Amino acid sequence: GGGPRSVSAISAAYHSATSLSDEEDDGMRSPDVEDDGMRSPMSPTDFHTAPSVGVEEKLGARAAAGIRERLILALADEEGWVSMQNKPNLKVSRKMAPGGAPGRERDLAMWKVRTTLEASPRAVLNKLLDATAQPKWNPVVSSVEDLGADHGATMLRTCFKGMFGVAAREGIEFRETFEEEEALFVGYTSHGTESLDMEPRAGAQRCYCTLSGYRLAPGQGEGTCEFTFLSLADPGGQIPDWLMNKVGSKGAIDFCAALQSGLKRDGA
Repeated sequence: GGGPRSVSAISAAYHSATSLSDEEDDGMRSPDVEDDGMRSPMSPTDFHTAPSVGVEEKLGARAAAGIRERLILALADEEGWVSMQNKPNLKVSRKMAPGGAPGRERDLAMWKVRTTLEASPRAVLNKLLDATAQPKWNPVVSSVEDLGADHGATMLRTCFKGMFGVAAREGIEFRETFEEEEALFVGYTSHGTESLDMEPRAGAQRCYCTLSGYRLAPGQGEGTCEFTFLSLADPGGQIPDWLMNKVGSKGAIDFCAALQSGLKRDGA
């Protein structure tokens, strides 16, 4: 959950994090795990069983390894995407993928937004990792609480403002950062957080992130960043899926614009 880690150790870390002894297992392993321990980037995981005492730290370790595997695979997968916008500095694509909170699993719209930011990848990374400062530049976020990395990956509680009659949302996510060649990655998932019995704050609906993340690579121009934003999330509550399928990209596009404005204010 700290600085970027080399992707060369992803497979080993994944197998280590998901390999529990019989004494540690406590029913956490899923019968649908293949022999090699790998899963598809969007398939359900075995995080839905509450961990026993002494195993909580395994949860974050699994989340961290799972984020790295799934984000790389999802970003590399070019099949099934439908172009929704294709502008010189903004490309938006959508595809349907399995997602949703435990008990509400279903196909949801997954979004991919690509743009160029006027800042170096490292400056963008630093901005993203300063999570508790996000309300200063992201107008839809009211607060972010860093819950630490005691579970093996940084855990964040993010509160989104309610607006236009829609209740406030609160998300609990694990975050992991890593790098591959010249690209930096930040990935998030809510998988496993439901086992921690953390109720949403009064008046807020719990949203659920199956997988989201960013790829930051050097842009063609000096001091620029080729920024890719991937998001597969369940807003929770009574927001209909058909509406998110139509307008779900707006949040990602607005986020990119707000991030660029924040970077400019910092002089990045």
